[in-house]
Amino acid sequence: MATMLMSAVKSVFAPVSAVRDCPPDCQFETTCAGGLLLRRQCCFRPDCVYQCGSWQQIGTC
Repeated sequence: MATMLMSAVKSVFAPVSAVRDCPPDCQFETTCAGGLLLRRQCCFRPDCVYQCGSWQQIGTC
């Protein structure tokens, strides 16, 4: 029963995953503003929306 359920889930989601072409990982963006070095983490959500966190000060520039 569990095996059938898993295969059903795969058959439903596999075509959706194959169509979408976005990086699954996250990256850091850095910028210099007013002498402050700022960094934020940005990720692609499962629906391929690029979402970034808040800027954090990591030094001076």
